[in-house]
Amino acid sequence: MTAQLALRFDEVPVTDKTQARYLAIAPCPAGKLSAIEQARLLNLSYQKVTRWLRDFRQRGMP
Repeated sequence: MTAQLALRFDEVPVTDKTQARYLAIAPCPAGKLSAIEQARLLNLSYQKVTRWLRDFRQRGMP
């Protein structure tokens, strides 16, 4: 039987661009922050955050 590591969401090491994008938008689908709030928090454009959200909703995270 394989053992699963018990890591909190923020403790998982980021290893690629896709994972970094997902971590950047994760509070939005979770209902914790709006896209506008998350964009301001990360100093990103609103368009970039909403594009990442749209891409994630359409294709998931490969």
